[in-house]
Amino acid sequence: GFDPAAIGSIVLKSGGKQVTLTRQGDLFVVVEKDRYPAKMSQINYLVTSCLDIKTSELITGAKANFPELGVGDEKPVVSVTFLKPDKSVIAGILIGRQSSDMQGTYVRLASGDKAYLSVNAPPLQMGAMDFINNTLTEHPLDDVAMVKVEGPEGGYVITKAVNRGAGLANVP
Repeated sequence: GFDPAAIGSIVLKSGGKQVTLTRQGDLFVVVEKDRYPAKMSQINYLVTSCLDIKTSELITGAKANFPELGVGDEKPVVSVTFLKPDKSVIAGILIGRQSSDMQGTYVRLASGDKAYLSVNAPPLQMGAMDFINNTLTEHPLDDVAMVKVEGPEGGYVITKAVNRGAGLANVP
């Protein structure tokens, strides 16, 4: 019943750090990085990975044990919260520590009262820069005749010289 189109924002928390991804039209932006466009491939990976988490066994229903497993409400190892545009919660996932025998990772739905072992909890990128789309534009190099750069201290031009590669002009 999880509809990815209903996501208004995604909040990731880990180690006291937070990354907020907010929908802007058909895309997402990284709030902590001046609303810079996010990589949709990374957003899709995050959503798909969270949806693909499978539990293998119930570990505990005792809330007192949650902090030890890393899935407590106060300080989970990783928290992923999917929100609607009105900021109401669609789903929250807490991903904790690896089990002592390394056979899985502890997970819990934020709204749930049971912690489980998962053998496929995803390794998630948790830094704001992991979600930044650093490709502003793509053009075949052969189609570019020159690039003009302007700044407060002046500007310069990078031109394509025949048989000599690129050349700089008007360097301040």
